[in-house]
Amino acid sequence: MLDRVAQRTRRRGSERSGPVPVCTAGAVLTTPRQYPLDGVTWCFATGGASGHQPADTPDAMALAIRLGAGGIETTARLTRDGVVVFRESARVGGFRRRSVDALTSAELPPDVARAEGLLSGAASVSASCRWLVHVDPTTASPVCDLVDMARAADRVWLVSGDRELLVRLCERVGGSRLVAATTPATAGSGLERFAATLREHGIGGVQLSHADWSGGRTALFHRFGRRCIAAGAVHTRMIVPMLHIGVDAVCTTHPDRFVDALGELGRGVGSERGGGSASS
Repeated sequence: MLDRVAQRTRRRGSERSGPVPVCTAGAVLTTPRQYPLDGVTWCFATGGASGHQPADTPDAMALAIRLGAGGIETTARLTRDGVVVFRESARVGGFRRRSVDALTSAELPPDVARAEGLLSGAASVSASCRWLVHVDPTTASPVCDLVDMARAADRVWLVSGDRELLVRLCERVGGSRLVAATTPATAGSGLERFAATLREHGIGGVQLSHADWSGGRTALFHRFGRRCIAAGAVHTRMIVPMLHIGVDAVCTTHPDRFVDALGELGRGVGSERGGGSASS
């Protein structure tokens, strides 16, 4: 099935004029209204290619990279014996679902993604894959330990809605690899003050729902040197505006639709997995 989905994406790309956007980690923006900070918009697949495969499984993550994602968005969970798994849902199982933190690692279903193997490249996902990992006070330290062991600090961004946790993590991982998840309603005294606070603490980026981003908000956070990440853009019609306004990353359950959005805009794509640079 993985091959059939990837082949359908290649066929759609081959019908368009210009470059065929297949298995590209980042989009090189040639005609945007605004540019991302680094000139590249990254695609992070939420739970892997969860629009095609069961979410948060190694198969879904491997398929996402083949369909064009440059990284995976996921959530860290801890088992009862302290093993880190990547899974958005806190529960596993079929009819009788159980909480991940109530099970030992030996009791987990075989398709639950183990963080250690994924970060080290020992699992089915490429060792060059980037990760956008949501953490909380219980999982942040174990995830940092695994990142250090795998020497993956340059490939992992930690995301949290807990600003106090992010400030504490700055001392350990450096703020450029931290992302504050928020909404305009919960950002406190306004987005400009929020952006200034992120810069003051060295927190590198902000994640909002795709519906909360606008060209003005992207320009605001870029003015403070903070990266902009759009969450939940599951349809091509949602992704296209994000590329136009210059967000730095798009999170989607359908990385093939990110590729479709590039085709609709008639843009070039990164020639190397891992990104590219905007044309001058």
